[in-house]
Amino acid sequence: NQTMASIDLDRYEQEDEFEDEDEDEFRGALEEDNMSDNGEPAENEIASLPTELKALRACMVCTLVKTYGQFIDDGCDNCESFLSMAERQDRVAELTSHSFEGMAAVMKPTESWVAKYQGIHMMKPGIYALEVTGSLGPEVEDFLKQKNIPYRVKHPQTL
Repeated sequence: NQTMASIDLDRYEQEDEFEDEDEDEFRGALEEDNMSDNGEPAENEIASLPTELKALRACMVCTLVKTYGQFIDDGCDNCESFLSMAERQDRVAELTSHSFEGMAAVMKPTESWVAKYQGIHMMKPGIYALEVTGSLGPEVEDFLKQKNIPYRVKHPQTL
């Protein structure tokens, strides 16, 4: 019995558009998505901002904060190309967390020391969680590790 995550991961294995020699697949994908034609960060491409303060969730890969409904409607503005969350409640539930600490509004990620410290300096401008707690499924963790995609989720403390 395969889970939805393993089905999607199998699809990605077959459609892998990056070569193994790429310096950093995640960074490359982000640079492609987040850069303008002149090679500068596309500052005008801002990630969706939360439309309300209820039902907020954070992406467990990039820490972007949006409402549950926004993640379902649009997926993650930074990670959608490889996480495929849009219009998939099961993926949103699996790849985002309601448990996070603090938020930072990042307007110019490439110039922000906070963005550099948080490891989000290559992301789109937007609202980011300072720390996300949750658990990614083993299939998703294996996929991210295999593709050298860093994820920023903190595993819950066991008592």
